[in-house]
Amino acid sequence: MFKKTLAAALFVAALSASTAIAATNVSVLHVADALDPYWQTIVEKYNNSQSDVVVKMDYLENEAYKAKLPTLLQSDDRPDIIYSWGGGVLAAHAEADFLEDISAHKDDLLKLIYPSGVGAFEVDGKLHGAAFDFSLVSMYANKTLLDKAGVSADDLSTWAGFTAAMDKLKAADVTPLIMSGADKWPMQFYLGYLMMREGGGDMVAQMQATGFNNPSFLAASQKLIDLGAQEPFQEGWLSQTFLPSTGQFGDGDAAIFLMGNWLLTQQGPNAKDGKGIDNANILSLPFPKIMGGKGDGTETVGGIDGFEITKGAPPEALEFLKYFLAAEQQNDAAAQGLYIPSSIGSEKHIVDPLVVKAAETIGTSSKHQLFLDQDLGPDVGRVFNDVAVALAAGEMTPEEGAEALQDAYDNR
Repeated sequence: MFKKTLAAALFVAALSASTAIAATNVSVLHVADALDPYWQTIVEKYNNSQSDVVVKMDYLENEAYKAKLPTLLQSDDRPDIIYSWGGGVLAAHAEADFLEDISAHKDDLLKLIYPSGVGAFEVDGKLHGAAFDFSLVSMYANKTLLDKAGVSADDLSTWAGFTAAMDKLKAADVTPLIMSGADKWPMQFYLGYLMMREGGGDMVAQMQATGFNNPSFLAASQKLIDLGAQEPFQEGWLSQTFLPSTGQFGDGDAAIFLMGNWLLTQQGPNAKDGKGIDNANILSLPFPKIMGGKGDGTETVGGIDGFEITKGAPPEALEFLKYFLAAEQQNDAAAQGLYIPSSIGSEKHIVDPLVVKAAETIGTSSKHQLFLDQDLGPDVGRVFNDVAVALAAGEMTPEEGAEALQDAYDNR
């Protein structure tokens, strides 16, 4: 009897071991932010529903992600699913043959998310991933600090009024603007919006076709130089990184932060009290219009963020992506106001007025411009961020900025 029991136990142990060995591992690399616990909940829920698949989601801070990803993609141990902002960086990954062609599953994905979320991840007719999130860059303002300085939303509706408000805020002992200069990419939002307000929504196409020494680019660059000369940013902005700067906004250290709607979930956790500003005290405003500019003032900057499936990833990676994009997961994210999901019908579940406004603004935009550092591709995009910071810091002329971008574009 003992021998039979022992034999049975050994059989069960061997079977369990073989099952564990046979389990397929799916690795996901995401950009770290305040939503990490939410992502992890989805992963744990999925893993608990599977007997032979284990998904592991790892995170890297934004700039570390951009720096390390090229090396990871060239390694034998590349992640199966990678976070993506789409655009030129996605195209570069596809051109380098780092991505799987999942075009055969396009119809399945179109049943889950809106067509724009699928189309954004197609390159030369091949599908390599899908979007889970639409985002919008807006001016988020602390109502209390605006009131202290006597600055109204109308004052901030035009560029002339906006720049005048900088002096008004400083006179009231209020730091006007938050900026994460060390990470550089936040400054691209100013230059990108100024370009579109000056030259219209097709500014990227204009510059790619006729060159970066474009009158509207030069005018936008000069406006950014002039803004920087007003010294509107918090002390030490050139050495400040993004996540701590969200905490500074949450602490009430400055009045306005030009940032994506993800700021709404990040300013609280990064504030000193862990709570930040109540959303009811935050005003969401469009980027100012430029009188006489070619833009109509409804152009927006934002993202269509998602995931790319890398070359050699197991089929289970795509199955997890479908699970992630399904309404059950994304409706919950919408209801919590975490972001604007691409899932069909999820916008009906958004309740936070600021997130609702962002979704509506994207829907009525005459041009929703993808983050310029992503749209221009990894090489030119990096230079674009560098130029934006250099202009605001008074370290570069508009003509020098145009020349740097043209050189990067010609040698990409």
